[in-house]
Amino acid sequence: MGNPARELAQLLERWQTLPSGGTVHTRRGTHTDTLDGWRLQVRAAGLLHDVEQSLNALDAAGRNVAHYTRFLPRWISAVFIPDRHWGQSANGAETLFQQNELDMLHAVADLLDLSGISVTLDDGTTRTSLEALDEITAALADEHIELSAVERRYIFELINSCRSVFQESATFGQVDLLRRVHELIGVLNMLADTLDSDPATKSVATRIRRAAKKVAPYVSFGAKAVAGSLGAGADLLQITAG
Repeated sequence: MGNPARELAQLLERWQTLPSGGTVHTRRGTHTDTLDGWRLQVRAAGLLHDVEQSLNALDAAGRNVAHYTRFLPRWISAVFIPDRHWGQSANGAETLFQQNELDMLHAVADLLDLSGISVTLDDGTTRTSLEALDEITAALADEHIELSAVERRYIFELINSCRSVFQESATFGQVDLLRRVHELIGVLNMLADTLDSDPATKSVATRIRRAAKKVAPYVSFGAKAVAGSLGAGADLLQITAG
């Protein structure tokens, strides 16, 4: 799972031009009975969604992204080519969409890299993250942690949700991964802050923080973004501190 804007730009670069006599179907491999070409088309649509959600996250963090989002309709059109019959043959070499549209998509990719929003999952980071979730689950079983049934269920549902993302990363987009992991990490850090105040649970707080830092992607977008991404866990802090 890498940078959705860069992956989409690279895919569209392959689809940008048609040779003489070529069609959209033949260029994209959707003219046969095999599913590979159509799977790639579905992948492109999913990347579009991830790009939009990533820009929304930056916007929520206070970053001006209007000059990027204005290109979304053009990227959507490049993926679906709605104004052309896909079986229509090109009369000479044709360019289906402009280079500046791809350049702006590459600019978004660079922005996501700099913002820390891009997520790269490989076997190693996935395995480490799942092991960290196991460590967190074990730490939460400590007899000195007093949580109500609702609090405990909320945390364990978050853990299971993150586990599902790591186990089925091809199904979930990277924005889903970021949102779920950030909510979990935020709740765990707030819980650890509460546990720090009691000598009986101080060591558990350390275990939770140590394990939480192993969960990928342990990233920060700055104060505004972190506050926004962790808002869903704010009630837990009040409950456990009350």
